Amino acid sequence: MLSLIEDRISCSSDFYYEQEYNLCFVAYACRKGILMRLKENPSLERNLQTLIRIPTGTDYYHQEDNEETIESGLTKTVTRLKKLVSQNEAVAHMVDNILSGGNLYYQYDKDKTFSDGIKGMF
Repeated sequence: MLSLIEDRISCSSDFYYEQEYNLCFVAYACRKGILMRLKENPSLERNLQTLIRIPTGTDYYHQEDNEETIESGLTKTVTRLKKLVSQNEAVAHMVDNILSGGNLYYQYDKDKTFSDGIKGMF
């Protein structure tokens, strides 16, 4: 989903507001599907070099050739998202709030559109 959003980046100042919902959804998915799972498993949080399985649609793969780790997975998702929204202070604040488990995260957690969408992904 991040790739699709990145492909739509334009010089338009309205881009971030047009993509606000999608960016917040990605932040919510990162929090729910990645960051919360790390917090629930402290041994993984302490060892970010652990190899991981990456969901790719309906199939899973273990990418031994590139040695995909938790750390590189975080870089490809959370860090990439933060970099993408860094150009717009308002949207960056919303994304940071969701990623850190702030009020917006819990607001979206109650939103059936978000929670049902995430359940379908994991």
